[in-house]
Amino acid sequence: MSSRTTTSKRRMVVVAGSFGAPVLPDELTAEVLVRLPFKSIQRFHAVCRSWAAVLSSGEFLSLYVTFGINKMEENWRRRASKLFV
Repeated sequence: MSSRTTTSKRRMVVVAGSFGAPVLPDELTAEVLVRLPFKSIQRFHAVCRSWAAVLSSGEFLSLYVTFGINKMEENWRRRASKLFV
């Protein structure tokens, strides 16, 4: 497989393989995946090895739980504020 680097004034994207898909940093991948439902997370383990590694990491699991708790609290506050208006 060959890889090439494309540069512009705004960003640098590394393109790997013959598909031409940009390689995203693991941190960005995790930030996107953390917002998905658990069932989707389970399926995305099979997408590629790098996603499986991100999804299996302790950092991602901690981030996923924290994001879920914060989302539940936000929904609870929104509903509670409607009750007392």
